[in-house]
Amino acid sequence: MVDPATGNSAITAYNVYWDANSGTTSIVLLDSLSTAVSVPGLTGGNYYKFKVRARNIYGDGDFSTELTVLASDKPDKVAIPTVTIGASDTAVSISWTEPGYHAAAIDEYEVRLLKSDGSFAIITTDCNSNAGVVVGTRVCLIDMTVVIARTSLSVDNSIRASIRAHNINGWGDYSELNTVGATIETVPSLMSAPTFEVASSNAVSIALSWTAPTGAAKGGQNVAILTY
Repeated sequence: MVDPATGNSAITAYNVYWDANSGTTSIVLLDSLSTAVSVPGLTGGNYYKFKVRARNIYGDGDFSTELTVLASDKPDKVAIPTVTIGASDTAVSISWTEPGYHAAAIDEYEVRLLKSDGSFAIITTDCNSNAGVVVGTRVCLIDMTVVIARTSLSVDNSIRASIRAHNINGWGDYSELNTVGATIETVPSLMSAPTFEVASSNAVSIALSWTAPTGAAKGGQNVAILTY
């Protein structure tokens, strides 16, 4: 069956030319009926140009426009992140090291938190919307109230995160989850009414006492109770 796209004649070969990083696409890379080719031995970080044309019994067609490709790959798997309570004492700080990026700069990170049901919540607004800042610092600060709302974790449960990196070639693999670090904290639980200390009181002075909350009741094992 003839096809106008082939000149109504069967294709006999494809020519692929490239520049081998010389700047001029004049080197024959392929002359066959194959419709795919792999080019090994390149230098990561260099740009390479390619163009292709088809041939039939009447001769060669015109070359395609040139394709310019950066020799690169997607990022490596991110190492296990560090999860701590941030400097504000109410924010969770998630930090990580830059993975190998294979000659294509990382342009985005994705941060996700393990939820109470075993699924994940991707933290878009707090960690990804300011991609330039997050990419540069590799630190994400998330308010504790947001972490609780997104994960449904209860007090003293571990906050576990995993990260992946992106460049022009796509996403790398997610890191493993951290096994140590910050835990869920919140406001103290409702306390019982104070106790009137009769023995220490009199007509002009009333003495009261109460039991200091501990553990989950004070908002978490690692929370300090503020006094005024």
